[in-house]
Amino acid sequence: MTPQHVTLVIEGGYPWYFGGVSEWTCQYLKHFDSTRFSIVQIATKPWRNAPLDEAIYQLGDNIEHFFQIAPPDLSNAFREVKCWANGQVDQLPSYAVSDMVHITNTGLAGILGIQMGKRFDSQTILTEHAIYWKEIERGARALECGFKVDKYGNQKQVQQTFKKLAQYTYQHTEQIFSVSKSNQPYQKELGADAVTYIPNGVERSELTTRKINAPGKELTAGWIGRCADIKNPLRFMDVADALQKRYRHSVKFTMLLSETEERDLKRRVMKRAEDIPSLTLHWNKRAYRFIDAMDMLLLTSRSESQPLVLLEALAHKVLPFGWEIGDARSELGIFVEQGVPLQTLINKIDTLWNDPVQWESEVERRFEYVSRYHTWDRIFDEYRKHYSNL
Repeated sequence: MTPQHVTLVIEGGYPWYFGGVSEWTCQYLKHFDSTRFSIVQIATKPWRNAPLDEAIYQLGDNIEHFFQIAPPDLSNAFREVKCWANGQVDQLPSYAVSDMVHITNTGLAGILGIQMGKRFDSQTILTEHAIYWKEIERGARALECGFKVDKYGNQKQVQQTFKKLAQYTYQHTEQIFSVSKSNQPYQKELGADAVTYIPNGVERSELTTRKINAPGKELTAGWIGRCADIKNPLRFMDVADALQKRYRHSVKFTMLLSETEERDLKRRVMKRAEDIPSLTLHWNKRAYRFIDAMDMLLLTSRSESQPLVLLEALAHKVLPFGWEIGDARSELGIFVEQGVPLQTLINKIDTLWNDPVQWESEVERRFEYVSRYHTWDRIFDEYRKHYSNL
């Protein structure tokens, strides 16, 4: 049975910031429009106390309450973070109590949601979108939820804190969902015995009816993501340089970047862009406004779960390329193994672009896959089925 009132515990920038978790949250609230929601957000700068009338995502009528909580000092040990969570639960008003607490990640949202479920005797479920401790291990300077790893000094200690937060969340939640197949081994490593895979998606209305741009003519390569080191936008510029040399005047590039607190990286990206005349940068713009003009999308990340941007690209018949990471595998694009030289990827792009029949075949096969398995209506029907068994 679908719960009547859900407390959704989130981290990061929803509803003011574009991103995979923000989009999932938006779609979840939309598809459960007869459920009442209270949202508890662990808010980092710049979203703490941000006006709701400046939100990118419009809040629906089924959202009854929206609370913001400041995060603790993550240089503290796990036990201090647990004390922080208990203190925050003590301060929540009674109308935040609900039938179900739904947690969107195992960071601070995890421990806060678990303590809420215990205190209010509510069902507690988790949909994990990213393995934060793994991102830190792979060198992330900041996380999508807004936490700056560098701020807390000891990277190893912060990583261990996030590991303990994940382990604690897995131990005390009733149902664990993962948007990523590739994350499941890391979840099981920390004690998540039964993990149900329910992926990300796209709106059915996004599935394009347009024809694929004719390969062999001018190539437009795109990149979409946070301007964060973990997303590696400078690697895209390496690819752009190589493609520019290969195609000269018959290639152009588009980057859609969301600003982060990594200001030095933004300066480096803008400086590097000056040397690529055919590159256009767009900041803080929705992808749908530009994606139809692309032929291909580059994924250059150092760490990923299931990149929503790949599904959005394929829904618009844009073919993803890049290096394998997370769920970025053959069913979602043309990917080479990590460590494979850039020139090998360039050769793959060149071979396909000069074979229009094969290019179209690669696009259409993956478009059908996304159409069949990755639409939001299908995905949230899966949640409903699981809710009926809780």
